[in-house]
Amino acid sequence: MSEHAISALVKKRAELAGEIERTKEHLSILQQSLVHVDGALAVLGYEFAAEIEPTYRRPRGYFDQGELVRIILNRLRDEGPQTIVQLRDSAIATTGIGTDNPRTVRVIHKKVLRALTRQEERGNVTTSDGKVWALA
Repeated sequence: MSEHAISALVKKRAELAGEIERTKEHLSILQQSLVHVDGALAVLGYEFAAEIEPTYRRPRGYFDQGELVRIILNRLRDEGPQTIVQLRDSAIATTGIGTDNPRTVRVIHKKVLRALTRQEERGNVTTSDGKVWALA
């Protein structure tokens, strides 16, 4: 196996291990918060806290606010002119979004195109043919 592949796998393993640690810390905080809420309910006389069905709030989207634009502008700044496909693939790789679903790839493609169009209206990026984009 090549040194490059080993180096990439070592880096990926370190990232995953770090994410696991952050997730464990977050879980611990959530568990402590739940204990406190249950305690407050008990003080107020509510005895059925353990029977409350958990709910799940879905994430709002693929990117945090402003994240996609930052990815696009950074990529254009670092790599020079790029196609929408290159920018889309960079956004997918940066955030770790799975590419196994073609619909997800199409949605990200549209989001990148919309972000580029907005940035063009603001004068931050330009395109001559609608295919290759660059910083203004």
